[in-house]
Amino acid sequence: MLVTTVNPKLFGGNLYLNSTQGTRFFFDPKLPEIAEFLSSVGAASSPAFTCVDTLEGIKRKELVSIEELNAYISNSDEQTQEADFLCKALVVGVNQENGWFFISCTKCHKKLERSGTSLSCSRCATSDVTGVVMFLVELVVDDGKDSATFVVFDKEMTKLTGKEAVVLALDEDPNGEGDELPRCLEELAGKEFVFQIRVMPFNFTPNHRTFTVSTITEYNTLETCGKEHDDNILPNREAEVTLAASSSGQSVLVNMTGVEYAEANPPEVEGAQKKRKLSSE
Repeated sequence: MLVTTVNPKLFGGNLYLNSTQGTRFFFDPKLPEIAEFLSSVGAASSPAFTCVDTLEGIKRKELVSIEELNAYISNSDEQTQEADFLCKALVVGVNQENGWFFISCTKCHKKLERSGTSLSCSRCATSDVTGVVMFLVELVVDDGKDSATFVVFDKEMTKLTGKEAVVLALDEDPNGEGDELPRCLEELAGKEFVFQIRVMPFNFTPNHRTFTVSTITEYNTLETCGKEHDDNILPNREAEVTLAASSSGQSVLVNMTGVEYAEANPPEVEGAQKKRKLSSE
């Protein structure tokens, strides 16, 4: 197999070849080792060309520690392609310094800016702005050795709590200040989750010290599902471990601080029309 335009990096004492925008893989797709490689990175070759393009990033997920996440960011640069990591960590609490929600523009999903009693969207540049309350929760997590801040947006937090941010905001504080932390967020402390985190070129800047979460799975649930899966495997058949930590393959994260969270393409709003909307005054 021939690999072009890679970026060599030392990570954990091992040498890794990180892909760049110009990386290409050339190979013979008939070889079983090549077929296994394509399956492991979630890629497919064109029938006409024995080449895999890495512009969309490597899709393989690796179970890593917080220390390894920080090392990956430190040893990579803006040319590194997207990669997904899985990180198992315990929620210590919620960082309330930046609150637990933000008001999003219903058109572009950018965070609305408050000026006095009115709201404005710098992207839409219109006085007729409608906003919707959405989750933006900073979870302080610990994996037993290191701690970090994982940022969770509206879609995943709504799934996790089973409640909408706008409802919680009005229940906890009818004035809409959001100073009180909802009980369902307080109860996350002490629970262990597997977080899927995506790293993108946006992360490779000096001001980003948090990781954005794309999906969350409660660790106890994951263990139960894994046990049921193992019980159903036929004897003498090799099982494929979903959360296998691997020394090969790319991985990724999305980092943001302050108001930049809402500006860095947060997950698409689902069912926004069902939420109570806040009109600018």
